[in-house]
Amino acid sequence: MPETRSTLDWSKILDSVDYDLVSEHSGVLDAIEQAKDKYSALWRNTDALMTCLTRTKAELDRVTTLRQEELTRFNKDMQTSQVRFQAKVRKLRQSRCANESLHRHVRQLEGDLSVAQQELKKVDI
Repeated sequence: MPETRSTLDWSKILDSVDYDLVSEHSGVLDAIEQAKDKYSALWRNTDALMTCLTRTKAELDRVTTLRQEELTRFNKDMQTSQVRFQAKVRKLRQSRCANESLHRHVRQLEGDLSVAQQELKKVDI
């Protein structure tokens, strides 16, 4: 096979290049590089925001768990207090009934005493 040599003269091609096209090509490459830098910065900001969001969500979950536990304890304490309160209300009602009964008994005894004093006055006379 015979050796083939390129007959293309690169210096002639470069001399005929439109420098406006080269300038535009360079501008496009610069714009691509700037877009890549902006994209990288945006991606870093997105990562930072995601990290912050993850931390904030973890803190929110922690606080929510604590509040749920507090609410559970509060509900248990409230139920215990409610049972105690109802027991005291029952005891107060019983005491009130007993007190009213004693007042009736005292009035009855006062009436009996009044009758006995009148009879005693009749005997003394």
